[in-house]
Amino acid sequence: MRLPVLALLLLPLACGDDAAESDDTATASTATATSTATDATGSSSGDDSTTAGADTTTGGAVDPTPILERPPAPSHTCTETRTMTRADGVIFGRTEGLIAIDDQAFALRSTETLALAEIDLDGTIGAEVVLEAEEFAFRSPSAVAVDGGIATIWTYGAGAEAQLRYAVHDAALAPVVAPRDLEGLTAAYITTAAAVPTATGGLAIFFGEANAGGDTRLRLAHVDAEGAVVGAPVDLAELGPNFGALAASAAPAPDGGYAVAYVAGQLGQGEVSFVVIDADGTPRAAPQRLSRPAGDGWSADFGFVPRTNVLPVGDAWWVAFTETWADQEAMQGHVVVRLAVVDADGHAEAHLLQAPVEGRNNLWPSLFALDDRVGVMWTTGSIIWICGGCIADNDLNLVLLDPDAIVPASEVVTQLHDTNGIVAPLLAPLPAATGTDLLTASSLDLHAVSLPASGSLHCEPNG
Repeated sequence: MRLPVLALLLLPLACGDDAAESDDTATASTATATSTATDATGSSSGDDSTTAGADTTTGGAVDPTPILERPPAPSHTCTETRTMTRADGVIFGRTEGLIAIDDQAFALRSTETLALAEIDLDGTIGAEVVLEAEEFAFRSPSAVAVDGGIATIWTYGAGAEAQLRYAVHDAALAPVVAPRDLEGLTAAYITTAAAVPTATGGLAIFFGEANAGGDTRLRLAHVDAEGAVVGAPVDLAELGPNFGALAASAAPAPDGGYAVAYVAGQLGQGEVSFVVIDADGTPRAAPQRLSRPAGDGWSADFGFVPRTNVLPVGDAWWVAFTETWADQEAMQGHVVVRLAVVDADGHAEAHLLQAPVEGRNNLWPSLFALDDRVGVMWTTGSIIWICGGCIADNDLNLVLLDPDAIVPASEVVTQLHDTNGIVAPLLAPLPAATGTDLLTASSLDLHAVSLPASGSLHCEPNG
């Protein structure tokens, strides 16, 4: 999705980066956090030097030193094995999802049609199955691995009849559940935000639903292994008039519940909230704000395309998000990545990943597990303040962290952009004889269109 020129003139984000869409569309929430994690209290000038603050839930203090500047505890060496390159024979499109099943990866790609395809570590596209053959009749697709296969969810149509659709394919791309409508999951605007496999072989689907006026709520629905909706959807949060678009991520919690992070707030004033809920949607405690308070140019987000922003790590959850400071009139600002660690008792600390740099975006953070390390992937590029068809210059970065000390466990490895910036990156770890191969996929920005692309990295234990 591309932003209109007027929006591009107003947003401090590189063209082609849908993080701008999420900040633009996530609006006022009535799910107000009643407790706060690390108090991020930086000055209105955008100075991040004091943003670590005190942990108000534990009484402790968070190290204000950015994680990437802390003394490392090297355990792995990560290297680039293939640069990010566009797919052959495709003139436009997006990579919407990337799933690994054993040693095979699958890419969810949208061009004129929506398709799920095998993709090799060298970028070769293999067998493919078309999910939606009608040209441009779909939007907001996402995919998740479930029971040795791939479940795909997308929105079909628009207006009062916009409908969530669902399909499941096995690792040979044979249909397990043929594409079907999710009964009752219709609205003027409806968008999948996240999906979590359940113990019964189905999915918990977190989605945004809006009426014709755009008033949106974050909802939870359960789907069984055959794609039948189980029970009635549950409301989780009111998000205001954003036409079904929202940023949210979820992960399993003990005893069949879910850990959920979502973005809400006024235009340019988003805040990231976190809550653990039971399977029926009942909160186990009040939602808590993980990001700094919005306002004075500050806003928080983690991108519009569903990705892993919530990761279970031991008895805790890690949440990755961005914080933006922008002065539109002065054309000054920066975007940084924060990592919040929420323990089993609900105590949270938010750590700064990198120091802020004037005019630089750090976007699209996502998390993954590798051995006993936590991997973080994000992009870095220039803020383009006035843009009428510009080209992003984002590069992709990856680092492993020691989850106990919260320090680097590897060097940062970077995939450089060529002529087009790397936006909306995704990652699939694949087993290797030594260490792990990491297939990366993204969309490359090119003026008013984008191109699906892929690359690869490798991480190997030291010694």
